[in-house]
Amino acid sequence: MTDKHARVPRSIALCADDYGQHAGIDDAVCCMLAAGHLSAISCLSTAPRWHEVAAPALRTTLAHVAQLQSQQPSAAADKEVTAIELATRHAGLPDIGLHFNLTAGFGQPAPTLSTIVLRSYLRQLDRSKLVAMLERQFDAFETAMGRQADFIDGHQHVHQLPVVRDTLLTVLERRYDGARRPWLRNTVAANPVWRGKPRWLERFGGSTLRQQLDERALPTNCGFAGVYGFDNVDYLTQFGSWLDSAEDGMLIMCHPGASPDPADPVSAARLREYAFFRSEQFPAMLGAYHIRLDRLSAILPRIEAALAQLPPELRDKRYLPSKNPVPLRQRPGPLRPRTDWRSAD
Repeated sequence: MTDKHARVPRSIALCADDYGQHAGIDDAVCCMLAAGHLSAISCLSTAPRWHEVAAPALRTTLAHVAQLQSQQPSAAADKEVTAIELATRHAGLPDIGLHFNLTAGFGQPAPTLSTIVLRSYLRQLDRSKLVAMLERQFDAFETAMGRQADFIDGHQHVHQLPVVRDTLLTVLERRYDGARRPWLRNTVAANPVWRGKPRWLERFGGSTLRQQLDERALPTNCGFAGVYGFDNVDYLTQFGSWLDSAEDGMLIMCHPGASPDPADPVSAARLREYAFFRSEQFPAMLGAYHIRLDRLSAILPRIEAALAQLPPELRDKRYLPSKNPVPLRQRPGPLRPRTDWRSAD
């Protein structure tokens, strides 16, 4: 842990992906939500269990969390709160989002991720079919939850692929014209020195989507983490490396599971993640890094307000120096928009 992170409080979002995929995931997510250990949940509204099981369980847990939140004093009212106490406060009501799905068939025929990637780069995806799929999944989410999604991302990150991302942006602009638009996940790594899978996500659509979101002034996370090989058994160390690169507005995705599923190829990793999040090491680590979980829909307006107070040349919201005593030139990563990647699209 760097010295600057030992003294700089930051607010980030922790998002559990794949809610609705199977019972083990749903149980883990609801337990973490009830414990205040999540600030975002990404839902598969195409899952067979979504309408009858997963969504009702989520609504019930959200009602429980709302009741807890109404009884909890605000952090602002407590002027003598320690880092550990702040980190272990209940995260409150999370952002609930749509996990746009093109590849999970749930027992029915569905294209593989490699097929979707290839067809997207060859511009062979049918835009009209994509629009219909997006609208059906939005409708299924809103019908079951009684509200619009707070954010949008993609199962296996398909939302950032060519053709898909343009179609998604068009649908969002039409569907939520004049309304509060959801924030969108971008996969640009929180630390530019990360290599391997994080860099591949940037090159395969992540950097381009981030640029499009910035051009349209659409809300998005400030750095992304949670990407790793699911065969890494030392999740605690992995999680610590992500926190070490955290800034306000960073998004970490996670994949907890309370029980295995024979059809889930990453069940073992889900169990390891869930064991970490249930342990005392998780809140202790948040406290050690002076990090608090919060909704991105609450963090991003605070970042924008702070950015408005900065000179134009410093308004790179991925590396916002709010509350940070370290001189800008000593901070990791570039201060201007990054040009060190080569996008595959």
